[in-house]
Amino acid sequence: MRALTDDLHGGGHKVILWFCPYMVSSESELAASIPECMVRDRDGNLVTTHLYQLVDDNCDKSLIGNQNGFLDYSLPAVREHMKAVIRYCLSPEPGCLDADGFKFDFNHQTP
Repeated sequence: MRALTDDLHGGGHKVILWFCPYMVSSESELAASIPECMVRDRDGNLVTTHLYQLVDDNCDKSLIGNQNGFLDYSLPAVREHMKAVIRYCLSPEPGCLDADGFKFDFNHQTP
């Protein structure tokens, strides 16, 4: 990915990443490694949504995949994780993507 970013920058382009920092797959490595990172309701159940609910209730749900949970930004571990993700995406350091910015999406869907 960095090679692509460098190539685009070399052509005078900006690289903007489409990003949803609020949701994460309920089956992701992050959800498995920090299970308390997800927003839960009063009964302790994960608050989830399917992407088809964000787009069109009539779409083919088999194309969407599993449920998405919401990250709980009240937790320091979540904030630190997201800082590391943003640093990786925007930093010009070797091993990072050196993107120029983000398009945040699905923010209207957060609990």
